[in-house]
Amino acid sequence: MLRFGVVGFMNTVVDLIVLNVLLYLLAGPETHARLFPFFATAGFIVATLNSYLWNRAWTFRAERGKAAAELPRFYGVTIVSFLVNVGLSSLLVWLHPFPELSQTLWANVAKLAAVAVSLSLNFIGYHKLVFREKVD
Repeated sequence: MLRFGVVGFMNTVVDLIVLNVLLYLLAGPETHARLFPFFATAGFIVATLNSYLWNRAWTFRAERGKAAAELPRFYGVTIVSFLVNVGLSSLLVWLHPFPELSQTLWANVAKLAAVAVSLSLNFIGYHKLVFREKVD
């Protein structure tokens, strides 16, 4: 569980870096909420690749030669997590209930809240469905 947490922390950092670089370079005040789902998707994709590599090699220590069986299950879990992560964070950015917070700060708060929810889904899915010892 500790290793999963470390990998999750790294993924969150990667995700937020990609998100904030894209927000800084490509979004203005009038396009912030509209472009957020695309930027959040890009960050999620990069973080997911990082996640697969680290979780496979270090967290769950998956056996070599099983990647072909793991990959479809990994992406199944990842798609569900993606929908929860980007959907929830986009909804929160759109609602923006705290006008005293800047759009960028609120986008980061929304993203972190969505990460907390999707992290639980990821661990259960990866542990029970993807990197399990015995494939049924």
